[in-house]
Amino acid sequence: MSGITAIPLATVIATILSIDGNYARVDAGLVEGIRPDDTAVVYYMTPIGAEEKKVIVNRGVVIEVDEHSSVLRVDSEFTVLPGYSAEFEIPMGRVSPLSILDLARSRLVANRANEDLGALIEVLVPKDEEVEQQVVSVIQERWRKRGNRDFSTGPTVSEEGGTGATEAYVDGEMASLVRSWAQAWSDQRVDDYLASYSSGYLPPGGMPRDRWQDQRRQRITRPRFIKLSLVFLESERISDSRGSIQFSQSYWSDTYRDTVTKRLELIRDADGWRILQESTVD
Repeated sequence: MSGITAIPLATVIATILSIDGNYARVDAGLVEGIRPDDTAVVYYMTPIGAEEKKVIVNRGVVIEVDEHSSVLRVDSEFTVLPGYSAEFEIPMGRVSPLSILDLARSRLVANRANEDLGALIEVLVPKDEEVEQQVVSVIQERWRKRGNRDFSTGPTVSEEGGTGATEAYVDGEMASLVRSWAQAWSDQRVDDYLASYSSGYLPPGGMPRDRWQDQRRQRITRPRFIKLSLVFLESERISDSRGSIQFSQSYWSDTYRDTVTKRLELIRDADGWRILQESTVD
């Protein structure tokens, strides 16, 4: 029986910008990997005791998408307000320039008025590897100029015999820790975020651990919202209990936005993988 390789998923947290009846516009589009027919959970955060809890109020389906925003169709019977969040689970490879090229090609095919345009489509967006790489380079350069974006177009991870997402292979267990860590950060669940770090973690610059934790708590809880998008680049198992993983991290909040490449040194204890060291890669 053939094995199946899971396609890694990324969590994209979008903010609802406006509401018109049962249509909600959110601030995430093609650049973040959103596609028509994708689904999202709509929620808001509310304090319950000493913690912030997620309250799910609706679900939506993407009916329209452009480069930087999307429109969700939501159930009009349940209240959705600007400032609420929409959470998507998407294949990580969608944020590669090559996937944007494939989408452009498919849109031209779907929207052509007659068969005579078929030849023109092949000229405009040919299935030629050399041309595709040139287009990818142009897209990457434009993204870098707009916001220092840079996306990997590594090997394919897919179901055997199927068409897969463009994504470098990474260790599943280590990637799972990183996703949980990023989700806790995005949800502003500080205790869960800090629990992703090993007891042996040494904060940068020799900062005392308790001071670092207080600083992280302030920086995570201060923004009105936080969104994170990850693209895994590579991972390495040094031993059964040591490893490393590298990824591109895009961060959004109401006060700050950046994209960096991070490397995490990991250690596995009785509870699973934990972060031992964290650094950015130039």
